[in-house]
Amino acid sequence: MFQNTKTLLWAAAMIALALAVKAGLIASETAEPMFVALPALAILSIGASGSCFLKSRCAA
Repeated sequence: MFQNTKTLLWAAAMIALALAVKAGLIASETAEPMFVALPALAILSIGASGSCFLKSRCAA
């Protein structure tokens, strides 16, 4: 899957969660841990696509 597609899907999930809380479908107390977990999982899954942030370490 392309990295842009993966990023857009994670963003859509976060927006859907926010809209569900706003509409009252999910209690805010229940959603608070999700607002922390979703970005963390997104960073881990997007970062696992083989990109390297520290070019000096990747060259070795």
